[in-house]
Amino acid sequence: MGKKILMILVVIPMLFLGDLWADTQEVKYSIELNPKSMDPGLNEDGMTYSILLNMYEPLIYVNTDGTVRPAAAESWTISKDGRVYTFKIRSNAKWSDGKALTANDFEYAWKRAVKPSFGSGFSYKFNYLKNGKKIADEKADASTLGVKAIDKKTLQVTLEEPTSFILSIMALNIFYPVREDMAKAHPDKWTFDGKTTLTNGAFKLERWVQNEEVVITKNKHFWDADNIKLEKISYVIITDSSTALTAYEAGQLDGCDKVPASEVPRLLSELPEFKIQPALRTAYLEFNTTKPPFNDINVRKAFSYAIDRRAITRKVTRAGEKPATGIVPFGIKLGGRDFRKAGGTYGIDPRKARVKEAREYLAKAGYPGGKGFPAIKLHVFSANDVVQIGEVLMEMWKKNLQLKDIGLLPQEENVHYDQLIAGDYQVGYASWGGDYYHPLTFLDMWIKGSGFNETGYYDTKYDAMIAKAKTTLDVQKSMEILHKAEDRWMSFHAIAPLFYSGITVLEKPYLKNVITTVLDERFFHRAYIEGR
Repeated sequence: MGKKILMILVVIPMLFLGDLWADTQEVKYSIELNPKSMDPGLNEDGMTYSILLNMYEPLIYVNTDGTVRPAAAESWTISKDGRVYTFKIRSNAKWSDGKALTANDFEYAWKRAVKPSFGSGFSYKFNYLKNGKKIADEKADASTLGVKAIDKKTLQVTLEEPTSFILSIMALNIFYPVREDMAKAHPDKWTFDGKTTLTNGAFKLERWVQNEEVVITKNKHFWDADNIKLEKISYVIITDSSTALTAYEAGQLDGCDKVPASEVPRLLSELPEFKIQPALRTAYLEFNTTKPPFNDINVRKAFSYAIDRRAITRKVTRAGEKPATGIVPFGIKLGGRDFRKAGGTYGIDPRKARVKEAREYLAKAGYPGGKGFPAIKLHVFSANDVVQIGEVLMEMWKKNLQLKDIGLLPQEENVHYDQLIAGDYQVGYASWGGDYYHPLTFLDMWIKGSGFNETGYYDTKYDAMIAKAKTTLDVQKSMEILHKAEDRWMSFHAIAPLFYSGITVLEKPYLKNVITTVLDERFFHRAYIEGR
């Protein structure tokens, strides 16, 4: 309680500026989390990604329907065999200090990020490129990666195999350019300081005050600067969504990244600007399969089947979420049919818990009636809504599995995910938002070498299926392989899907033309203030 009061006393006065910015093109937008890293090669969370995509420009942009359009590259050609992509960098593309953007800036960034020693959780995305997998396995040097600056404005990318969706992959932040001179001159602070952080996108970093705010301002050297209307975006870090909503309704914020689930019904009825948009996002539980008791598949099945997913979406989240039965959410239609609708339910009843079966599996594991089951803790991050989900899950397991000693461990979000990555947990809450418009964004994260499979469970046959799907150019056949891959992964019960969520958007009516995509990307490139 004391900590929350301090936050209100400190944050809200910091936000209050009255009418001083009434007619200016400046925006204040709340975010829940202090970025762990603003290095495009190291960032792994979606919230920071929404900041970075306004600061950097990739080779191409991906439209909401999965098609692509030019960005830093004005054009590209593809070889007849589909393995070599040649990009022409815009002649007028520049960094925020006015120096020209070059093909070498991409080559350097990619060869930097692919190194296992660099520590990027997304480095496996380079496996599509020639020698990417060999580099990941430390069987080749990073210098052999299939990317080369032919000249200052020509970048050649060579793939291991033809890949139909490779352009969508190249829009991810790990493929953003990095200025070699600045990264080497200031290796420990170049992304923290507005003076050393160089960007090639619509905005540049002004300042980053830890746990307070990230401020970005218009990049006057951006090739499309004439069409950028906003002068400043202040991402104000408010970890408590209730505090953020209070500041918004008091007129101290122009937009809110998150709102409390308990307030959703009221906001829908009272604020016309509050909207819930479709998203590609799945919330799930991860089981640590390397340690008892969750190294036993019967225990994992028991815990998954004991969950009433509809009760969570109706009583806790209440923002249009749908109970989840698989890892890939609704909304991806490739090959003619929605992937989720065509997929299985894997023994999960989306309407209620399967209590009888859950108890039978627990008994099969050697714990009839819950007797002898060890004490466990459910790891969650400390956002109010997630804590509430954790509390409901604990009660379901206590009642439906007849367990007694189940505790909840809420921690700051970065700490929470660090512990999951380190395997220092038993069962943990997680959420994954799609990075691109394809089922693979939810399925290839479980392969060996991915930085996001914290379950400790790997399967060579599954990995082979994912690899085959990636290089199958026939979309229908690729989807068939991916359905079989999801079937196989879900059969291990290393995770328990909970629900598919949407995106809550709360922005003042005078904040126009902010683009929020199904990938939970928030673009301010065409946004502006009118009538504040």
